[in-house]
Amino acid sequence: MTDKPSTETYIRLVLWYVTAVASISAVPYLSVVLSDAGVGAGSIATILLLMPIGRIFGAPFWGWIADRTAAHQLVFRAATLLGAVSGLGFIFAETPALLAGSVLLMALSRAPVFPIADATTVSILGEDRRNYGKIRAAGSIAFLVAIGSGGILRSTWPRAPLILGGILLVVTAAISWGFPQIETPPRRPTLKQLGKVLVHPILLPLMGIFVLHGMTITAYDSLFSLHVETLGFEPWVTGTAISLGVGVEVVVLMSGRRLLDRFGPIPLLLFAVAVGIPRWLITGSTGDPYLLMATQALHGFHFGAFWIAGVALFSEQAPKNLAASAQALLPASTFGVGYFSSMALASVLLGPLTLQQFFGAMAGVSALATILTGILYFRTPSASYSSV
Repeated sequence: MTDKPSTETYIRLVLWYVTAVASISAVPYLSVVLSDAGVGAGSIATILLLMPIGRIFGAPFWGWIADRTAAHQLVFRAATLLGAVSGLGFIFAETPALLAGSVLLMALSRAPVFPIADATTVSILGEDRRNYGKIRAAGSIAFLVAIGSGGILRSTWPRAPLILGGILLVVTAAISWGFPQIETPPRRPTLKQLGKVLVHPILLPLMGIFVLHGMTITAYDSLFSLHVETLGFEPWVTGTAISLGVGVEVVVLMSGRRLLDRFGPIPLLLFAVAVGIPRWLITGSTGDPYLLMATQALHGFHFGAFWIAGVALFSEQAPKNLAASAQALLPASTFGVGYFSSMALASVLLGPLTLQQFFGAMAGVSALATILTGILYFRTPSASYSSV
């Protein structure tokens, strides 16, 4: 699509991202709610391993089904309804077992939702697709409000962040019925084309980098709030730290087009993974709550610049009739395999290591991701899908 979208279309896109991204505000508080229920740190990491299951296996599968059948909207709506069920679990579940079941349902529902939404948005924007960041920024602003509210409310209402996230999951399902529909590609994809995506000279090494980068992001998402409270700080420290990071993220996302035009996606990705090194070194060593909070401002670049670059690379390198499948590989590698690797490592190391030491170890993971991205930058081949 090359025509400029209507104002109504923009509003629908923005409204969906507002509720869908804000609903993720429940995730950083899962570990502390489980801790409140008497679950140990190692067991918490094991329960959180349920999160990447749907992303690893579900995202590529559902993305392929959506592309192959052109039933993007049906898959999209069904997944958001499943998310609403998980939201009800967050609101009403009292036992660790029921909360674990809700976590699994949320993971399964998230698998196809964001890849299809991102692919649809990029398709609707057409030649203006590098403005995707401005639309995604609206969701980050909503997340900022939700995560900050959850941190404040948790001081007097411990389950507030999960209940707020659950309500937003239900609202997202309702709004999804008005989400714009992607145009049906002129050619249905084949397994051979999908195979070319999986071995693409740019996308294949990117997926490896995203796994490493995802390990650090998901360690932060899942364990940072527990880390803060283990240090003896009040819950507002978690809310303030995360809000500061997302605030910078919003600015980065809003500047997405200019950043991509000025630096290009791979240099932007290189910067995004590199800032993880000082971020985790400080997070894993400081006992000062104010320095800890200030350091999380780096999240705005660590995630925001990474996401802009990742969506741009996958949308520009993959064939149009595999848009959902290709975009699904981004969260599958980052929040699927990366999440699984991070929580598997945490389930083994937490006990022998403290949370501070674990976060310090993430600096080494960011360093490896930086090296690999640097190699990709200097060896990037000239690749396109014009002949696919």
